[in-house]
Amino acid sequence: AVNALPAPGEDREFSETFPAFRAATADAADRIAALIQRVGRHRGLGPTGPLDTGPTRHESLYERVVDISDRLLEQVDLVHDAAQGHANTTQRTAPGAEDGAAAGDAARKRLLRPQSQWHQDVDNTDAPFVPKLKHKPNAIVPLDLAMSQAAASAERAASALSDGSGPGPADVGPGPAQQHLQDHVRSLGLLDGQGAGANASSAYCFGHPYDAELVQFEPSEAQLAAPPERLYRPLHETPCAWVDTPEALEAMAADLARVPEFAMDLEHHSLHSYRGFTCLIQVSTRERDYLVDPLPLRAHLWRLNDACTDPRVTKVLHGADSDVLWLQRDFGVYLVGLFDTGQAARVLGLPSYGLSYMLKHFCGVQTDKKYQLADWRLRPLTHDMRRYALTDTHYLLYVYDRLKRLLTEAETERRARPRGGPGSEGGPGDGETLLQHVWRRSAQVARQCYRVVPFQADAHRLLLAKQAGAPL
Repeated sequence: AVNALPAPGEDREFSETFPAFRAATADAADRIAALIQRVGRHRGLGPTGPLDTGPTRHESLYERVVDISDRLLEQVDLVHDAAQGHANTTQRTAPGAEDGAAAGDAARKRLLRPQSQWHQDVDNTDAPFVPKLKHKPNAIVPLDLAMSQAAASAERAASALSDGSGPGPADVGPGPAQQHLQDHVRSLGLLDGQGAGANASSAYCFGHPYDAELVQFEPSEAQLAAPPERLYRPLHETPCAWVDTPEALEAMAADLARVPEFAMDLEHHSLHSYRGFTCLIQVSTRERDYLVDPLPLRAHLWRLNDACTDPRVTKVLHGADSDVLWLQRDFGVYLVGLFDTGQAARVLGLPSYGLSYMLKHFCGVQTDKKYQLADWRLRPLTHDMRRYALTDTHYLLYVYDRLKRLLTEAETERRARPRGGPGSEGGPGDGETLLQHVWRRSAQVARQCYRVVPFQADAHRLLLAKQAGAPL
C-alpha cells in the first residue's frame, strides 16, 4: 500500500487520483476528527458539530483544528494568569457560571474578546477607514456633510451585519459608506492619489477632520508662558476615579473642560487582535487622576472631543504618534492643542527621549518596564498595573512645566549665541522660539490621519530585510 502512494512533492490533485492515497487520507481525517471531538468534550469547549463530508471536508477539518487549538491556548492563558494573581473576577462571578462548561466558556470570551460587547463591529477588511466623527466641537471649518453621511452609513452597515439583517460578508459589495467615501474624495481631487498630501493614502482616504484647526492653531500667551513649576501631589494622596459608565465619563469630561491642561496616555492591546484596540485611557489633572475603561465606553468616548479639540486646553502626551492614531480609529477623538513632551526632549537634545528617563530625571520615579507588554484587557487591573498606568500621566504635567522652563532658558541662551543652542532634530524657523517650535512639531504629530494598511502576504519579507540590514 505504501508503494502505491504518490511520491512526495506531486500535486495534491494528481495524488487524489490514486485510490490508495484517497483511502489513507480519508482514514487519517476520520481519526483526527474523532480526536478533536474527544478533546473538545473533555475540555468543556461545547459541541463541535459534524464535519463536512463533501469537497470542503479537508478545509472544514483544518478550521476545526485551528478553532479547538485557539480555545485550548486561551484556557492555558487563563490558568497562567490566575496563577500569577491576574484572575478575572468577572469570570469567577459570571451569572450562570455554575451551569457548566458553556457558561464558563462564555465568561472566558467576555474576558479575552471584549470586541464582542461593542455595538459597532470592528472592521478588519482592507476598505479605507471612515472617520467616526459625526459632531465637530470647536470647529473653524464645519464637518463635511459627506464625511458625516459616510460615518452614519458605515455604522448602519455594521449594525445590519451584527444583527443578521444585512448581507453576509461574502455578499457585501461597494456599500453606501464606500460610495460616500469615493464621492467625497473625488470632490476634493484626491482620488487615485491626485493632490494627495501627507494626510491621504496612495489610493484614497478621508482627510483629517481637524486639519484646518491644526494648521491655524497658535499657542496662547498662557501656553507660551513658563510659570513657576507646580509640584505634583503624592500619587497615594491623589484622588483616582475609575470611569466605566457614561455618567462617570460625563463627570470627567466636565472636569476636563474646566482645567487649563491635562495629561493623557493610552494602553493598547495587539497580541491577540488583528489591528489591536485601546484597553485603557489614563488622564491626569493637577488635582486628580482618572483611569478610563474604554471597553464598555467605546461608543461614548467621542464626548472627550469637547476638551480634546479645545485649543485653549493643553493636552500633554509623551510620544503621541501612536496615541493620536488609536484615538481616531477606536473612538473618533482628535487632539488640538497637543504638547508632546517627546518632541520637547528632541528639541532640547536631552540624553534620552523616553518617558522613563524624564520621570527618573525630573521626578526621581523609577518605572517598571515589564508592564509595557502586560495584557491590559484584564479586569480588574492588578494594583501594580494600576500604579504603572497612573505613573505615565500623574507626573507628566510637572514634566511639562520643567520642559517649558528649560525651553525658555535655552531660548535665552540661543538668542545670546545665534549659532549655538540645543536641538538634535531640526530647529525653529525664522522668528520662532524653541517653545513655539515644540508646539508646531506637536501639531504635526496631531495632524496624522489614521488609515488602513492593506494586508500583504509577503510583508514579512520587509521585516526580514530590515532585520538583516539589506534588501532581499
